[in-house]
Amino acid sequence: MRSIKLVFLSALCLFSALSVSLPSTPAKTDGNASKLGTANLKKLRDSKMVALVPTYVPTGFKIDSLYIDKQKTLLESSFGYTYKNSKTGAEFTIQMASDGLGDPIFDTEEDYNWKQVKSTKAKSPVFGEYSVESLKTKKGMLIQATWYEVPGKQLPDYVMIVGSKIDPTTAVKVMNSLRFLK
Repeated sequence: MRSIKLVFLSALCLFSALSVSLPSTPAKTDGNASKLGTANLKKLRDSKMVALVPTYVPTGFKIDSLYIDKQKTLLESSFGYTYKNSKTGAEFTIQMASDGLGDPIFDTEEDYNWKQVKSTKAKSPVFGEYSVESLKTKKGMLIQATWYEVPGKQLPDYVMIVGSKIDPTTAVKVMNSLRFLK
């Protein structure tokens, strides 16, 4: 009987240690801080896709466009939205998809090599560790954080950000603010 209690207590201690290290359920948002607007939030909710939306949008940025590519299955469906700053010309796009993922590349007319690309490491409360790559060009900073898996069984299950004339620190703030839309 004593060995059963000891095994039970050992298992309980192990379970307690494991449960402390597991991430908590990511916060959800009503979407108001995303500045997507009521109509766009409704479109995202009506799509039945799981959507991550920012709870931080940099000053001067407004929603420019939203696209929803609804296919026969959620696995093939995707969406994205773009924010722009009309004064600075800066913009960024957040996309979510599950299938047919292609890696973005820095779209520039200038010659560059990958040694010029800087990487800013960060950790999101939703999808964990990631990095924002940045490249300074004559026309401004380009950023990208490509296809990070969002844990869980929802679809779409990958998220990314690309942008121009936006610094990597701001991109990290936006990515770290992503929350599930209620």
